[in-house]
Amino acid sequence: MAAKVTIKQVADKKVVVFGFSGNVGKTVIASELLYPRIKNAEFYSIETINSDSTHGEKLAGNQFSELLEAIEMSDSCVVDVGSSNIEAFLTRMRSFKNSHEEIDYFVIPVTPSSKEMRDSEALIDYILEMGIPKNKIKVVFNKVERDFSNPASELAFFKNSIAEEIAGNNPPVVYLSDYYPMLRDSEKTHSEVISDTRDFNALKKSAETKDARFQIVLEKKLQQAGLSAEEDLASAFTALKL
Repeated sequence: MAAKVTIKQVADKKVVVFGFSGNVGKTVIASELLYPRIKNAEFYSIETINSDSTHGEKLAGNQFSELLEAIEMSDSCVVDVGSSNIEAFLTRMRSFKNSHEEIDYFVIPVTPSSKEMRDSEALIDYILEMGIPKNKIKVVFNKVERDFSNPASELAFFKNSIAEEIAGNNPPVVYLSDYYPMLRDSEKTHSEVISDTRDFNALKKSAETKDARFQIVLEKKLQQAGLSAEEDLASAFTALKL
């Protein structure tokens, strides 16, 4: 039987996750890195297309007024702003002066791809120009290929970038993993997967059909991948220093 994994949490944090590009793994950062680790957090998904999140309330980018009310009413929240809504979101934020002060941190996923890097740095420049303090901007290096033989090479792509400057000497890193598409297909939450204490080996032996046995095999594989991913996510969250 697997031991139950407990996710350490912080309290009273309001975080926005966004990016100009649509394929930087933003929802993984919001749903799996942040949401389970912020105590009693509300989850708001600002997206009209391709919304993969299984959490919380969905709003459009032009509903910033309603979102602002919800943020002020909550002690903790995670706001996942989709790339198709980010321009409307930022425009509406400008129309409510100093509304960014209600947010503790703005988290930007950055991936090792030239276009996505340019988009991420453009967003950093934009929100700095808006008046958001640099110390409220956090960068997560996402979809990074792990290299056990040469770990120093893993973040070489980000060298001498503004993203590297903001991330600091001990940057948050989320590694590329088969787990996240598996998790999406399972329609489970990350917390459910890693806290499942069933004895998969015993269930496999007692399965009455090949299909039932295969389903247990898939669930065991999902948890194995999830536990490995959780080690990376926990380290990345610590490095974020929220």
